[in-house]
Amino acid sequence: MKKLSFVLVLAMLLSLVPFTVSAAEEVWDGKIPQADAEYKFSGGEGTENLPYLISSAADLAMLAANVNAGNDYELIFFRLTADITLNSGYENSGTWLEAPPANKWMPIGYNLKNSVSPAFYGTFDGDYHVIRGMYCHADDKAGAENNGWNSTVGLFGALNGSVKRLGFENCVVDRSKTVGNGAGILCALLGNNTSSMNPKVSEVYVKDSISASFRSPGVIAGTVQKGVISDCYTVGSKAVLYRTDGEGDAGTIVGYISASAGVGSVKDCYTLSQLVIPAENKSSVSGPVVGNVNSMGDVQNVYYDPQISRVDAETVTRAYIHNDAKDYVELIELSKDKMTVSAMKLNKNLWKDADGEVVLRGFTGEYPDTGDTDPAVSTSGGDVTDTPTDTSQSAAITSAAPESTGAPASGTADTTDAAPSGDKKSNTGLIAGISVAAAVIIIAAAAYIVVKKKKK
Repeated sequence: MKKLSFVLVLAMLLSLVPFTVSAAEEVWDGKIPQADAEYKFSGGEGTENLPYLISSAADLAMLAANVNAGNDYELIFFRLTADITLNSGYENSGTWLEAPPANKWMPIGYNLKNSVSPAFYGTFDGDYHVIRGMYCHADDKAGAENNGWNSTVGLFGALNGSVKRLGFENCVVDRSKTVGNGAGILCALLGNNTSSMNPKVSEVYVKDSISASFRSPGVIAGTVQKGVISDCYTVGSKAVLYRTDGEGDAGTIVGYISASAGVGSVKDCYTLSQLVIPAENKSSVSGPVVGNVNSMGDVQNVYYDPQISRVDAETVTRAYIHNDAKDYVELIELSKDKMTVSAMKLNKNLWKDADGEVVLRGFTGEYPDTGDTDPAVSTSGGDVTDTPTDTSQSAAITSAAPESTGAPASGTADTTDAAPSGDKKSNTGLIAGISVAAAVIIIAAAAYIVVKKKKK
């Protein structure tokens, strides 16, 4: 009896210990569903205060199916409520160009002969969650009837709405064998010159990912026709250009800003990612941040380390900046070890210095003061209000990529920088701990009953 009492006491003590047993990672099954206009996602009503909730890869895939069936979700709000893994083994995503994983993502929207239709017109709030292991590939047969224009790759093929507070890690998009404008981890094509919509992308990061395209690969977006990309960064990633005939438009944030009729803008961003250019493409106009900026393009307060986002002088001449855009393009060289929130004049409400890195606060659990409650429980879909940054000091304006010596861009990307994992809101460990403790108590109680019966 004393021994049994000891077991029971031990079980009770164990129930008080916060076990951290990790639950198995839920991975997408790779199925793209049939479009369903009546699908309710995981909750919500699609309003700003009660957005539709995306809590699984199945929800995300249904969003893709519905948009591609013609539902653009204009003025409809969505919120991601969990991290999403689209392929297991994403730690090896650097090999996926040669050895693709099992699950192939179908982009949300696609570019049909440059018409941006169908496209997503709503608001997608990532709520500081992360998408991992996305693989999206357009082969040479897809869209052959229209010269491959609809073979877009990215989470969004065509984005004409807004995306905010979203992270990407270990993702690969590959459009190496089709023509058309661009590939990007977030989207292949942002905005539409013929639309009144003005898309916004904010608080997005991309880590350890690859955007590869015949033309206009960008780590965040391939081609920007219209819209604003602000307060974003890329780290340890690659923009890989396949074209060899003198054209290029590759960049480690955006491949090509083609805003001839609208305004395409990149501001308050930085990159520590790499450009990979074919050695034979000596006349490429690709650049370390944006490869090509048309007359209505605007690039302000954007930073890169020329030793990481390098363009070999013998391979690539420089980024092409249209004459009318030169006064509006501010590409600032800054070494990685000198990148701080203050040095880059970033919004301190959104950014922070952490262990030698500059990261977005929301992904660390320090949520920006926007008037919302904790994003994990908030039902608000309101935009983040940016505090104006200090622009009193004018940085050097350049329209050319730096001519640096050393290893060519095709070398191994710098992956020493670690973006936030995005797992800070998970309660998996706590839930698992409670479950284990409960199991211990039940087993001990059963043992007690068995012993009592044997004695009787």
